[in-house]
Amino acid sequence: MGNSLVTLDPKKAKKFDAFLSKYPKLLNKELLTENKLFKTYSFLVEKESSIIMKVYLKRDNTNLKNHENSLRVMQAAFDLNTYPNLLPYTKLFDEDAFMAVVRPKVNLTLSQRIHTAPSLRKIEKLWICFQALTALYNLHNLGFYHGNITSTNLLVTTWNHVFLADYAWYAPNYLREDNLEDKNFFYPTANRKCNLAPEKFIAKDSKDMISNLQMSHEDIEKATTETLHSLQKMDIFSLGCVIAELMLDARSLFTYEQLLAYRRDEYDPSPLLERIENPGIINFIKLMIKKDPEQRPSLHELLSRFATEIAPESFSTIIYYINSSLQI
Repeated sequence: MGNSLVTLDPKKAKKFDAFLSKYPKLLNKELLTENKLFKTYSFLVEKESSIIMKVYLKRDNTNLKNHENSLRVMQAAFDLNTYPNLLPYTKLFDEDAFMAVVRPKVNLTLSQRIHTAPSLRKIEKLWICFQALTALYNLHNLGFYHGNITSTNLLVTTWNHVFLADYAWYAPNYLREDNLEDKNFFYPTANRKCNLAPEKFIAKDSKDMISNLQMSHEDIEKATTETLHSLQKMDIFSLGCVIAELMLDARSLFTYEQLLAYRRDEYDPSPLLERIENPGIINFIKLMIKKDPEQRPSLHELLSRFATEIAPESFSTIIYYINSSLQI
């Protein structure tokens, strides 16, 4: 979809309000976030649970066929009974002026939970990590990728059940590191907290820049094996950053400038990671954030190592199955 959607025209925003008037069961409208790409609203559905709605206001001549295809693929593949940590969008509304996608609302984002009392205990942090790794393992095993794993896209219920949500298939696979406009458009929080893999940003003098920038994944079913492998390796880096943020009580490993310096061997996050008390977690995160994507282990290997070397055995043998049965 590239740059095809953006909140530009106030008249189109009014059309969204007119659309809502056709659904009187949508109550307590609350704007949660707003940026150049989309707005996120919370609604209480009368006599039902709350929902999250992401609204993208269209540019002229926008074609959303790829988004509809991707949504249908997701709905067919994601089953909460089988994959209890993957939360799909459940509906898509394609109107003249905007597109909206809907998913259930969950108690808190991981970012919010880190800042909410009571503070997470060490065992709870491990449990959240285990579920996040399981979610990403299942996502990759299904042949998909996430595209923008952050602590705001991992959702946590009141009993610490974790959902991976808000898949960023709309964003380009690669960005020029000198094009701050595109970075700020698709990843508006990346300046202060950057979880994006270093290989996502193509240096302006790179010989592969043109061919890489042409790899814009607009239909989830059409990704080549090579492209999907590269995007999944980026996911692993991003999740490593989120695990570090969790273990460091909201301190992020990289700003955007630090990430680029890390790629040039001019910045080392090791001193920050050393603040984590568990050496096993430190080494685990270092594996996930290797600069060379091919040196990052697969999710199968990472999940196996976490389950056998770091987490209690009960996570994978008992607690995961009990907890999954209590999902929303």
